[in-house]
Amino acid sequence: MNNRKKYIILGASIVFVIVVLFLVNSLSKPSKGNASSSQNEEHINDSTIVEEPFEKIPQKKINPNGTHFLYKLLERHQHTKSIQRIQTSYYASLSEKLPLKNENKSPNIYISVGESFNLESEDNDYLFDFVYDGNHAVIAFESLHNEFIEYILPNSTTPFYVEADTVVGLNFFHPTFKQKNKLLLKNPTLNYHKLPKYKNWLVLNEEALNNEAIELAHIENMSTVCIKINYGKGSFIFHSIPDAFSNAFVATKDGKKHAEIIFSHLPKGNYYWHENYGKHSTYRGESNPDKLQKPKEFSRASPLQYILKVPALTIALVLSIIGLILYMLIKSKRKQRIIPAIENNNNTSLEFIEVIAKLYQQQNRHDKIIKHIQHNFITFIKQRYYIQFGELDETVIQKIHLKSGIDLELINKIFIDLESNKNKNISDQQLIQLYQNIEYFHKNCI
Repeated sequence: MNNRKKYIILGASIVFVIVVLFLVNSLSKPSKGNASSSQNEEHINDSTIVEEPFEKIPQKKINPNGTHFLYKLLERHQHTKSIQRIQTSYYASLSEKLPLKNENKSPNIYISVGESFNLESEDNDYLFDFVYDGNHAVIAFESLHNEFIEYILPNSTTPFYVEADTVVGLNFFHPTFKQKNKLLLKNPTLNYHKLPKYKNWLVLNEEALNNEAIELAHIENMSTVCIKINYGKGSFIFHSIPDAFSNAFVATKDGKKHAEIIFSHLPKGNYYWHENYGKHSTYRGESNPDKLQKPKEFSRASPLQYILKVPALTIALVLSIIGLILYMLIKSKRKQRIIPAIENNNNTSLEFIEVIAKLYQQQNRHDKIIKHIQHNFITFIKQRYYIQFGELDETVIQKIHLKSGIDLELINKIFIDLESNKNKNISDQQLIQLYQNIEYFHKNCI
């Protein structure tokens, strides 16, 4: 089809649309006689109908402590495949409400936001199995169950501290998410002067954290309030300030940004919100149904007649029809997507390792490499031999010796070199010798 024929068809289509709209508009106008009779009929009807007043529904105030806004935010999030509320009771355990697998083959994500997180021992065990199997859990709390305290904070009898203030500033450890200006979180509880009251904000004891804990967020003085711990194939995220997910904070620009950054550490999956109906319930903050409104006018006209009565709607209808015709004309020619050439598969792993090695070599910071080596070595021992330890002692080393079959002297030397060299500059030869000892352990352990 050449351009001349296209323009002829386009012009004829536009003229046809204009004629049709003109005819429909002319037919929709009533005659003078009909108009007067309809006016009289409306006048009679109005005089005979007794209007009853519509009952006003009082609007409920938004509860600042609830988490309804966060629930709605996750409901519309692009990484949310599905979201639903679950609730446990004496008759229903967590294993009955929280599935390990889902039909869409995406991981399941457990969420609990509340003043306290205290499950039954059976539910605690199931939640650990749930995460170990490849799922994830987000827990925001002010009081935590002892089993979880012993897991994430095993190295101290003082797992938490408090910071007393009316307002705290949240920020993030990761340089990508670190904010130039702190995200200000105010205590939603106000005093008689309508100002925030003092509140004891809970922070984690950094010295007592699990060796595998990744610090995500902090408040003033770099006090940690949010961590992520990988467990099996999944991960836990613990947040010690549940007010950071409340309606009062999530409704602000800072609060929305905080929630999005925290949940960006999770993959795309199915959310299961453990509802406790407490202070931070998702039901606190739901808006009431819209108020009843009496219709201003009752009309038996067709939708097209109503559209033609409003000039703006008429113009929109004409433009839509013209756009549809243009689309049909332009896309009438069959087009095939260009098939790109298949590129050769390249193994970039060695290139990546070479780049990382050059970066560390230029910085001359062998102590950073030793920290990574120590973390990977301890993780390997825990996952392979199921040895959990916070502080290294002779009993732990003896267990590693018996389970791995490696000489006790070599194991002692590896841990001594890791502890003595991770906070100072060491030579290349010392680093190579340490690596060779660990590599010997990996190749010869049982």
